[in-house]
Parts: sequence; structure tokens; C-alpha cells
Amino acid sequence: MQISLIVPLQEKEEAIQELCRYVKCCAASQIVKEIILIRMNGDQVVMPYLGNTPKVRTLLFSGNSKSDCLEAGAFEATGDILFFLKPGLFPKPQFYQLILASVKNKTKAGVLMQPDRGSLWWRIRAMLPLRCALCFTSVNNFFTSRQAFHLKSRHYSLQKYGTFSQVLHQYAVSFKATLV
Repeated sequence: MQISLIVPLQEKEEAIQELCRYVKCCAASQIVKEIILIRMNGDQVVMPYLGNTPKVRTLLFSGNSKSDCLEAGAFEATGDILFFLKPGLFPKPQFYQLILASVKNKTKAGVLMQPDRGSLWWRIRAMLPLRCALCFTSVNNFFTSRQAFHLKSRHYSLQKYGTFSQVLHQYAVSFKATLV
């Protein structure tokens, strides 16, 4: 199984270099099949910073809604698992181990939690359903199989507005994602 990372670009100039370091680290992994960077309406160009990094593709998206942006990246992806990253928030480098372990345990969709697992706030949110308003801010990264995404994305209509975090939360709720 291989993972396709889908990263919408909304980075400020100082965060571009951090993004590029992260992308280069992910591109070195055998489990990561490709990294799709989605430029929205002429946002930042990161290719000069990346150089000739393998596995990286840039998709220029000219639509308006963030859900359409993510779906455009998903339909370009060829990996078995789609992993959507919220702009500016990068999971730990071994994120793919958590995703693969979850998929092997028959998880169809999941949300990769960022905060320290030992914190009281994380434990409270882990007990609440994703539909809860307190969990709304916790959905930063969402993953699912490519096949499940293509089947379910046709059946669920998402709100066409909001932040990437809100769109990823809507995906997590509609796909009945579990916290990882």
C-alpha cells in the first residue's frame, strides 16, 4: 500500500521553506507514492524551493471552494490511501506508520491527531464523537482509501465554504472517521 499526500498551498513566504523540507523528507519514504501540491488561483510557487524532488506534482486549481480543491487533488492521486493535509500543519515524519496500522485494522477513514496524546485535552476529545463541536477544531489531517473516497464523495455534498479544517471535519464526519 502506498500513500498519496494532498497538500493545498496557502503558505506564507516564511512557511514555504518549512513545507519544502517536510515534502523532501516525505518524498524519501518508499510508502509515500506521490505528493500533490495544489496551488489555488496562483498562490505561492514552491517549485524553485523544491528543485528536482521526485514524487512531487503541482496541480493548479482555479475553482472557488476548498472541498472542490481537495477533490481535484484526490482525483489526480494514484496511491491506495489519500492523506489530506491542512495547510501549514505537518504531522510527524512517521505518520505513515500510524495510517498503515489503522488501515490494516480495517479502519476505512481516520483523523490523525496532532496534540500530545498524554494531554488531558487530547483524551477528552478522543472520547467525544467527531460531530461534537469541541472536536471541530481537532480535524487537521484526514485519510481514507482512494476507492472509498471516490465512492463516498459522490454521495455526500459538502458545504462549499469554510476553512480547510472545516472541510476536513465534514469529510471525517461523513466518512465516519476514527481518531488515530
